Amino acid sequence: MTYPTLTPRSADQVADAIRFADPDDVITTLEADSCVGADGADYPRAAVESAAETAQAAWSTQVDRLGLKSLDADLYLLEAFMAEHIHRTVQALPIDLREDPGFWRYLALFPFRWYLKLREPELQPQDYGGTKPDKDRPDKRHLTQANYQLLFRTYLWGKIAFGKPNPDKVNANEKDLYSRATLVNETNGAPTDVWHSHMVRVQLGQLGHLPHAFIDSICDEPKANTTKPARLVEKRLTRMKHNILLDVYDAPKARALVDEQKTLALNK
Repeated sequence: MTYPTLTPRSADQVADAIRFADPDDVITTLEADSCVGADGADYPRAAVESAAETAQAAWSTQVDRLGLKSLDADLYLLEAFMAEHIHRTVQALPIDLREDPGFWRYLALFPFRWYLKLREPELQPQDYGGTKPDKDRPDKRHLTQANYQLLFRTYLWGKIAFGKPNPDKVNANEKDLYSRATLVNETNGAPTDVWHSHMVRVQLGQLGHLPHAFIDSICDEPKANTTKPARLVEKRLTRMKHNILLDVYDAPKARALVDEQKTLALNK
C-alpha cells in the first residue's frame, strides 16, 4: 500500500506550474510526473477528493449566504471556515499520512489546490512547504517551517477549535463542535492575529482546556479579541506556563484563569 508525497523541490516545480498556468486540464499528468509513492497505509483518494470538492462548494454557498461579492472577498473568514473541513478530513486519515510532510505538500497542491490558490494566490514556498533561496547564497535553498504551511496551520486551527462550546453540553451537533473556529470573525476580532500568533504558533494552543477558555473569554464582553489586547492576554498566560501546569486545569478553572488575566490586561 502506498500514498502520494511531494519532495520540497518537486513541490516548488508544481507550484510554478500552478502559478504561471492553470494546470486543471493536465493535473493528472502533473501529479504522475511529480509525486512519489511512499510505503505505508493506503491513500483514500476518492474520499479526500470528495471532501475537497464538498468544502469548495460549501464555501461558495457561504459566500452567497453572506452576500459577499466574490469567493476571495473575506480570506480571513475563508481560513477560519476551512479549519473544520481540513481537520475533519485529515483527522480521519491513517497516521502514516498525517505524519509525513510530503503528504501535506501533496494535499495543498493537489486535492486542496483550490483553497491554496484562493487563500495564498502568490504561492510563496512557506504556503505549501517548498524551499526558499538563501538571501546570501541564492544557489542554496532552505526548507520552510511546517506551521506556516496553509494546510497544516488550517488543520491545527481546526484541531484546537474542536470541542463542545459548553463543556457541560451533552448533545452538541457536529457544527457546534467547530464553532470556536469562526468565533473571532463573528465577534469582529482579528482572526489571523489571534489564531496564527497565539494558537497555532505557540504552545498556548496545545495546553488542555486553555485554548478553548482563551477563545471564549476574549470573544466575550469585555472583548479582547483584537490585535493588542489579545496579545497582552496571551503574553500573561505564556509567562505563567513555565511555572504552572496549565494543561491539567479543568475547563471552569481554565476559563476563570483566562478571565482574570484578561481583566488585568485590559486594565493595564
